Amino acid sequence: MKKILFKFFIAFNSLLRRLPYGVIFVISDFFYFIIYYIIGYRKRVVRRNLRNAFPTKSGFELKRIEKKFFHHLCDTILETIIQYKVSKNKMKRICTYKNLDLLEKLYKEGKSIIGVVGHYGNWEYLIGLQLSTKYQVLGLYKPLHNEYFDKFVYSIRSQFGMVPVPVKTTLKALLNYKSNNVLTLMIVVGDQTPSKNEIQYWTPFLNQETPVYLGIEKIARKLNNAVVYIYIKKVKRGHYDVEFIELFHDAEKTTDYEISESHIRILEKKIQEKPEYWLWSHKRWKHDRKDFK
Repeated sequence: MKKILFKFFIAFNSLLRRLPYGVIFVISDFFYFIIYYIIGYRKRVVRRNLRNAFPTKSGFELKRIEKKFFHHLCDTILETIIQYKVSKNKMKRICTYKNLDLLEKLYKEGKSIIGVVGHYGNWEYLIGLQLSTKYQVLGLYKPLHNEYFDKFVYSIRSQFGMVPVPVKTTLKALLNYKSNNVLTLMIVVGDQTPSKNEIQYWTPFLNQETPVYLGIEKIARKLNNAVVYIYIKKVKRGHYDVEFIELFHDAEKTTDYEISESHIRILEKKIQEKPEYWLWSHKRWKHDRKDFK
């Protein structure tokens, strides 16, 4: 059954990739109607998250953000699907990097980078970063249970030279590149929810006590990498600008939780400015701090 479903998906993907962008976003609007009004996909999760994050906003304001989010979610899904076998030139047109000179400077200094992103904008478009930098770009990921879709996602993320690295082998992979004198830029999603037995630190985030995954700062400090926040700004449907913000040049000089607090605060600020572009359907607050006392 998995194989049959995957074949249908590939056929649908092949059709989508032949369509103009304008038509694809008409399809996205149709999907929005189905997902929002008929299926009601994770509406309760989204509404609870928004209400808790913005307690001073009116019901009208929250509803407006909610609808904008679901529109963006549908765009993101289709944008990600049609990345498969996209041309290099098209990839460069739809995702523009604003200050690559920062990466060039760090590369000349011999600094590997931990690049932190959030579930904001369309983080999947970073697969094209390898086309614009001398760094070996690595993307941290969790393998999917469905082997067919796992291979499909892997092929999308690796098509321009980025190397997807399973979470469990992160440090080993980075040490191997370092021993071979290869400078790396490891992209890590920084707003993941740590598993219950990994929670070691909590911080206020969007008006709620939130557990933070500490793997980013532990690896960055161990290897003395630079830490850069990668801000993905949605310019219009299907087009994004990417800005690199240097947080720390030498991670080993930071104190405990300093790196985590820094990237969390930037993401929080960006979400507060344009909340509709964050992944509100993500069950980010499934752990309650009072259960850990």
